[in-house]
Formats: sequence, structure tokens, C-alpha cells
Amino acid sequence: MKLVVLSLLLSICPRTAEAYCDEFIYDGTTSEFEYSYVCENTFSLLEYKIIRRYTFLTALEFLHFDPKGINLLCTKFDLDEETAVSSCRDFGQGRQSFKRSKKNSGASLSIVASEELLLKEFSNMSDQDFNFPTSSEALVDYNCFVTYDSGQIILAVTDANLGNLSECLLRLEVYFTENKIMSAKYE
Repeated sequence: MKLVVLSLLLSICPRTAEAYCDEFIYDGTTSEFEYSYVCENTFSLLEYKIIRRYTFLTALEFLHFDPKGINLLCTKFDLDEETAVSSCRDFGQGRQSFKRSKKNSGASLSIVASEELLLKEFSNMSDQDFNFPTSSEALVDYNCFVTYDSGQIILAVTDANLGNLSECLLRLEVYFTENKIMSAKYE
């Protein structure tokens, strides 16, 4: 009896997962399964929050991306593995790219108009400590990329696929976690 109660408590209580996310799992019957997580940036250069929730038939994703006052909100809702709703709205200073400068020495964001321009920027990235995705073929699937090298973060995305930033940001967080790359610069 105690084992059943402990299993039930572990399946519904929040836990800390990789990528500095809180993870929530409810595992009743197959049709009642729920998996949710909430992730926030662990470094101050790119402010964001990502919420994903999966159930047996649905998937919901929410991204709030707010470096430099962009204040971008993206939502995506999938029903039975097909996207029913997907949208991004900016409520801040508008969709804007920003480059590294003396004031912002650690991060840059490029929002480009087409996949061709994204591929061109991606082809300029080589010999980085971390790249996601790792190939130009996979870039077509994600329509965003992120690189990290020597304290520099480069993030790029197509204007039509801003919601895809969440996947690139999560992959970067996992890389930081696995390689223990947190320093005072990113806290």
C-alpha cells in the first residue's frame, strides 16, 4: 500500500528536470497521461519562458521571449498530432534583430525573412562548441539555429517560424546543463 501511495505522489509532484525545467507527470491510465514542463532561461542574455503540456491527444506550447523588450508571445496547439492553432504576437518593441555589442557582448539574434537567408547564416557557423541543429538538412525542419562558443550565443530564426525558437533554446539549456557551463555571466 505504501509503495502505491509513493508511486502516485512521485507521478503527480513537480520535479526538477534537465535544462532547468520543472517537470510535472501524471500517469494514470493511457488515456489520462499528462506531461508538462515549465522552463525559464538560466542566463540573463536571452530572457524567455517555455511551457509545454502533453496529454494523450493534445500538445500545447507557450513561449514568452523577451530579450531587449521584444515581448514575443507564441502559442501552438496540436490535436491528435496535427497543428490546430499556431501564432506569435509581439507586444513590445516589435520583432527586431540585435547583434553583439560592447553593451550586449554575449548574445545576438537574427530574425531573417526566408529559409534561404537562414541557411546562409547557418553556413557561416563552424567550429563552435555547440550547434543546434547540427546539419543544414535538419535546419529545414526547425527553421532556427543556435550556436555557443567562448561565451557567445548566436540565435537565428525565420520571421514566419518564431515559435520554433523554443526548441533551439531548450537544446541550448540542455547543453549548458550537461556541460556545467553556468557562470556568473549567465546567472
